Amino acid sequence: MTYLPVIFGAGFLLIAGFYINSLHTQEVKQELRISVSNQLSVIRAQLEGNINSNAQLVKGLVVAISTEPNMTQKRYAELSEPLLQSSSELRNIAAAPNLVIRYMFPIKGNESAIGLEYRKHPLQYNAVKNAIKLNKLVVAGPVNLVQGGQGFIARIPIYIKNDKSDKNNFWGIISAVIDSKILYESSGLTDENLNIEIAIRGKDALGDKGGVFFGDEKIFNLDPILAQATLPYGSWQLAAIPKGGWTDNSTGTAIFQLVLIFIFTFILVLLFVLTRFIIKKKENEALLTGLFELSPIGIALNDYETGKFINVNNSIFKPTGYSREEFINLSYWELTPKEYESQEKQQLELMEKSNRYGPYEKEYIRKDGSRYPVLLSGMVVHDSHGKKLIWSIVEDITERKRIDRMKSEFISTVSHELRTPLTSITGALSVTTEGVLGDLPDKALELLNVAFKNSKRLTYLINDLLDIEKLASNKMQFDMQVCELNQQIEEAVSSNQSYAEQYNIELNSYLLNTNVKVNIDIQRLQQVLSNLISNAVKFSIKGSHVDIRVTLNHDVVRIEIIDSGRGIPKEFHKHIFQRFAQADSSDTRVGSGTGLGLAISQELIEKMNGNIGFESVIGKGSTFYIELPIKS
Repeated sequence: MTYLPVIFGAGFLLIAGFYINSLHTQEVKQELRISVSNQLSVIRAQLEGNINSNAQLVKGLVVAISTEPNMTQKRYAELSEPLLQSSSELRNIAAAPNLVIRYMFPIKGNESAIGLEYRKHPLQYNAVKNAIKLNKLVVAGPVNLVQGGQGFIARIPIYIKNDKSDKNNFWGIISAVIDSKILYESSGLTDENLNIEIAIRGKDALGDKGGVFFGDEKIFNLDPILAQATLPYGSWQLAAIPKGGWTDNSTGTAIFQLVLIFIFTFILVLLFVLTRFIIKKKENEALLTGLFELSPIGIALNDYETGKFINVNNSIFKPTGYSREEFINLSYWELTPKEYESQEKQQLELMEKSNRYGPYEKEYIRKDGSRYPVLLSGMVVHDSHGKKLIWSIVEDITERKRIDRMKSEFISTVSHELRTPLTSITGALSVTTEGVLGDLPDKALELLNVAFKNSKRLTYLINDLLDIEKLASNKMQFDMQVCELNQQIEEAVSSNQSYAEQYNIELNSYLLNTNVKVNIDIQRLQQVLSNLISNAVKFSIKGSHVDIRVTLNHDVVRIEIIDSGRGIPKEFHKHIFQRFAQADSSDTRVGSGTGLGLAISQELIEKMNGNIGFESVIGKGSTFYIELPIKS
């Protein structure tokens, strides 16, 4: 009897140990599922963003055709070319008035498609009829392409306004081919560093009813994390598991059980460990309670079945004007406007499938009846009795919306209210300075030249300000790709050749004998090279030359732009890459700069994992250089 309490105590601790091990196993599994879910959410967002950005480009062409239904192929090409340049995924765009392809860009490689009548091709005609019936942009595929590879086809009908009636006349349909391989790569699906295996189903945007077109179909049967990629019409369902499958923790469990049996013989030590565990648990609970109440973002715990609030922190109910007691007793639809019912249903379905929802935006209704925007996300948990609960993060995004709106209004004002009239002014001044109006007095011509130079400078400033704003807000997109450096330098030199001729400057390029490859955004590198070359031309002595030299240093390639100008004063060196910095503001030549070009160039090169700098000696000119890592 003396040892009976010890035996009971040891037995209790042993059982508790097994229970703790079970909790640990569940926690490891839950953390792994959360990690997989987070990675899948990023892929889903990138996939949706790429598809929808391509859709918006195609919709822009629809608007253009609806206003110019009888445009020529040349005009169609002028409108289509910028779309393909701004999207690496788009392979071609075809327009079919009366369902016969008459317009195509690019034509090269797609000649056989011109004149194709959809009505005579049943498979394509069914997809076309579906898009017309829905009157929406519909993404079909993937399908095998005649040109090789696979692609998705985005189709959208075009209607022309009838001036004689309120009805719109059907004009035809636009079809754009999205390269599936490039889409997968740009969305991160083929990233070698990805720690999850992904499968996608929903061919022809049929969601979980469509066939699997990416990854291994077996993934859908391995208890995967699911996510829904929303298309302009329809959806795809993504499934993900860790690479190699879900971790089996049976070995760890066996070891833990052996340890518990061993500890059974040392009951006093085990009791001490358990006591310390309890104390630590209480400390963590106290810490979490403090963080819960002090969090600047709203946090709520709700009953899964009824939606009733169980607990909330101060940050969630303060913006509403309710007290804590009033807020907890509110029903869900006393806080949420009825027009969000459809959206709420979608989030509920997502939560039932993946035990998570959001993030998504909606509005809350305050006590006084006014509304404010919130961003919600959450996950399903279980209490100690197995009851399902929902933890939710509710962020008041009123201020964020206000700031975004102000930025958007500013950019819109700059783009439309300044750039458009400036373009007209510059064009008009260009005509007058070229002598179209006849001989003008020298003084008048001098004033017009000054006005023309300054109008162009204002245009450059507006463009640079927009680039600076995009860089500051991380909205500038970079399309990183591996390419040959020599080719990029040759293009930069060629595009600046006519500009150099205006100043009687010779451009000399000294390229490498081998084709070195770098990982860069081609458009951004060309922007930087053009800025540095044009600067070198502007500040070189007329009749001299500018050298563009490429050298190797281990795993780094260096591009030098060497001018024959006056050099940069030493006291100005530390300011050269600052915004609105100009070493010599007295220079009044055309394109003398906005003071933003070098600052923008530095940020662009650093975004591409490179380095930019300069060397200068007064009276001997300056050398600006770019250093980029070599891609093997």
